[in-house]
Amino acid sequence: MRYQQLRARLRGWLEQALPEKTLREPPTLQEAETTSGQLLRGFFKEVRDAQGNLVGYKRYSTYEQSLDPVAEVGTYRLEEFKVAPGPSTLARCVRRYRDARKRLLDQPGRQELWVEFAALCEALHAEVRAYRTRAPAGVDLLSFEQEAKFARTMLAPDNWTAIQKIAGS
Repeated sequence: MRYQQLRARLRGWLEQALPEKTLREPPTLQEAETTSGQLLRGFFKEVRDAQGNLVGYKRYSTYEQSLDPVAEVGTYRLEEFKVAPGPSTLARCVRRYRDARKRLLDQPGRQELWVEFAALCEALHAEVRAYRTRAPAGVDLLSFEQEAKFARTMLAPDNWTAIQKIAGS
């Protein structure tokens, strides 16, 4: 019973040390990149021709406008996109972090998960830093730097030995 309590405490401690990441942007917000390198954020609606083929997208600034447009907006043709509308860069980063965090919290005794998690957080941190140079004003930016450092610290021999004793392998 004692090891179960220790494992539960370890999980609670790890949940605090590796907090959930949340965004203040609506989940329906999307991003796209034009062939000229412009980053577009907004709420996109598909535009189809008479045969039902996707030919482009209309972009609205707010979700409400996308539901009930009060003004006509132009259509971006498919060939104008380098990257078609989809989840925002930050939303993709948060999803990848959450998935890796869950795997790690479920199996903290697996060293390869710690190595993967640390590498992922470092990559996410670099991705967000690069994104910061292109992000429009007002975009809520995240950091994964502390989580990467924490994971690397946990892989140090003394720390790893303690985790293995509690979590098992």
